[in-house]
Formats: sequence, structure tokens, C-alpha cells
Amino acid sequence: MPKVCIIGAGLSGTELIFQLSKFNIEIFVYEPRLDPLYKSGAHKSTFFAELVCSNSLRSNKLHTAAGLLKEELRLYNSFLIKLADKHAVPAGDALAVSRDDFCKEATESILQLPNLKVIPKEADDLDKLVKEFDAVCVCAGPLASKGLSEQLAKITGEEYLYFYDAIAPLLERSSIDMGVCFKAERYGIPGDEGADYINCPLTREQYYNFVEELIKAKKAPLHEGDEGVFFRGCMPIEAMAEDAPDTLLNGPMRGDGLIDSKNYTTPFSAVQLRQDDLNASVYNMVGFQTRLIYSEQERLFRCIPGLKNVEFLRFGSMHRNTFLNAPKVLNSDMSLKLNEKIFVSGQISGVEGYVESIASAFYTVEGIFNKLFKRSVFEFPSVTAIGSLKRHLSDANPKNFQPMKMNFGLLPELSPSDKKLFLEKGNKRHETRLALSKRSISLLKKIFT
Repeated sequence: MPKVCIIGAGLSGTELIFQLSKFNIEIFVYEPRLDPLYKSGAHKSTFFAELVCSNSLRSNKLHTAAGLLKEELRLYNSFLIKLADKHAVPAGDALAVSRDDFCKEATESILQLPNLKVIPKEADDLDKLVKEFDAVCVCAGPLASKGLSEQLAKITGEEYLYFYDAIAPLLERSSIDMGVCFKAERYGIPGDEGADYINCPLTREQYYNFVEELIKAKKAPLHEGDEGVFFRGCMPIEAMAEDAPDTLLNGPMRGDGLIDSKNYTTPFSAVQLRQDDLNASVYNMVGFQTRLIYSEQERLFRCIPGLKNVEFLRFGSMHRNTFLNAPKVLNSDMSLKLNEKIFVSGQISGVEGYVESIASAFYTVEGIFNKLFKRSVFEFPSVTAIGSLKRHLSDANPKNFQPMKMNFGLLPELSPSDKKLFLEKGNKRHETRLALSKRSISLLKKIFT
């Protein structure tokens, strides 16, 4: 029986373990977070598939790239997407989950799998593991330890790249002042008590005072010798504010499309809060990733209308995310060019986002399975989201490679015949994106039936 070593049981590692368990493979999992003495910069639990930042897997709508990728993963029988659907909490068009319930069931299900051994310590010697196992897969995620990162850098012959990522604060629902805040969906029906978001309205004066204080506030230091390189999809709010005073008005503090039913007006600005657990007792500050020190977060965020007496269940924080320059160091099967027994999966491979990390597990399963059994188990057509994201890892320019979320720009354009089949209303962006999604889903349904 072939022996495979998985390093890390995050989203990608957990999906990888589940998919590989379908075959006659002995699986060994190194997960240092199970060691009581191990400390991680951002993890808060010992659960597999922990959601470190937001509890949202983004939109479910097929005219969005994230919605298309999730629908494709449902067709691939993704363990984690199925679990996310089961533990969904209200979040408008988005798929958000009760994070503890989601992670707890993922852990319990994985630990019941046959031919699985979990080793509660850090994998500190890749060279030794390569000799011991038929394949080794690094699923350490963007929070790979310094030791593991250095080993990868040594093997690839390339200095690893990095950026900084941040997480948003969590708030106790009962401490939010609903006499000030209001429930509403953007462009939704005013006064809808079933709306999934709580909104904290700010006047023009309040907004600009907040931005001024935000820019001056004390921030946690970066790692020694590092530059302040941030991924654009997860910028800390203070970094956005430093770009220009109005930047947040076009981002996480947008007021447009929201109507306060108390006075039927649209606020100049607003901070949105989204449900984070199944019981609706915990809410997160949407888009408020930050590296402000805790005392400054408490001081500043209590200035937001409706949050004066709020109870913080978790402050925002910053952590270093590590990833490989995929087109430079990876083969198309997700193995390292300079050591083809070592595979990578998840954000360390150069994808960005929860759903993208789950998708990357399927690429790596295919690579490992092909190596062990000399045959394929999955197809990734080029017109699909999952196929396009995989192609990005090999075809992107290595000189300026950055982690990538799934987006429609990665998909091939509609051919004239595609337009006849899938484009119903015209060439507006919404309809074109929906047609791209229909083309993908149609093809995958043919493959899986």
C-alpha cells in the first residue's frame, strides 16, 4: 500500500486527506497545532479546516467567480463545500458558515477515516520524509512555519515570496446598540428584519474623523527585515485609509445601497457586521482586517456609531503569509520541479482564498494519484473555473507572480457557438458572466454523468 505524508490539516490539507482516503493509500498527517506546546500566529483552535479569517466563502451566485467555483466543487463532490452548505448561516447571497460547527465536524469526520495516522508535531525534515514516503504534500497554508519555509526555499533554489494578511475583529451580538444600528441588505427592501447584515451608519463628519484617527493610530510592527507587502484582496483598513481619505468609501465603509428604516435615508458611510456563528451571537466587522494594536482597536472601533459599548470577542490581527512562486518552481501536477516527490497544495501554492485552497487540493490529488498509480482521477477543462485557476499557477508571469483569487478574467472568452448556447439576454457583463458559468457547469455535468 502506498504511503503519503500530508503536512498540515487546513482547508486544502483536509480536503486532500478526504479525497485520497477513497483510494488504497496509507495517509500520515503532520499537524503541529495538536501539540499543546506549539504556537501559531493566527490559529485559535486545534480543529482541522480552521477558518482563520472571515467565516464567509463568498458569493453563491453563478454570475460571480466564487459562486461558479463552489458550484463546480459540488460537482467534484468536495467534502468541505458539502460541509459548508450544511453549516451555512444567513449572509445574503454569500455562503458563510458557523465556523466552530463546520471545523468540528470536519475534524471528527477525518479522524474516523481508515488508513489514517495523525502525528501531532511539526514536520521538520523534508529530506527525511521524502525518503520514507512515496509522496509528501506540503499543505501548511500561508502560515507555514519559518523552518518549513526555509526548507522549501532551499529545495526550490528560490527565495520564497510573502505578503502580509490580516483578520477582522469579532463582536458579541447582544452588545451592539440596535437603537443606532439597523438591519439591511445593500439595495434590499428597507426595514427588512430578516436582512443578514447589521449596519453602523456614519455621517460625513464621523467618517472623516474616523479616517483621520485611523491613519494616526499605533500599529503592530512587521517582522524584522520584512517589507509591508499586503495582498490587495485583504488589505488592512489603515493601509487603505493611507492611500486616500475616500478609499474606504469605495470599500468596507460604503454607504450606498443601504437604507435606514428609522429615517429612510442612506448613510454617508456604514460599517457592516456579518453573522459568524449558527446562533447569531457572534458578528464580524466586514472588511475590517487590521494590524492596529489591541488598545487602539478598542478605542477607535468604539467610536463607530452603535459600537460604543461593544464586547470584543477577538481583536483583529496580522500574520505573515508565505507562498511559492508557482510558475517558477512547480510542475503542472503540483510537484516541485527540483524534487518531484514533494507536492504542494493550498495557499502556499499561489492561490488565494478559502474556496481556491479547497480547489487546489483536487489538483494535488490528481498529481499524487497519477504518480502512484500512473493514471488520472480528475479532469480540469480549460473553460471551467477550476481548470482556469490551475492554468494560472503554471502560465502566470513569474516575475510578478501574486496569489490569485478566482476571477472571470482567468476564463477563456465565449466563442460564437458558446454565445448561441448560453448567452440569453445580450452582452452586458452580468449576462456574459452567467453564460461563462453555464458553459462550465454544462461541460462538467457531462463529465460527471
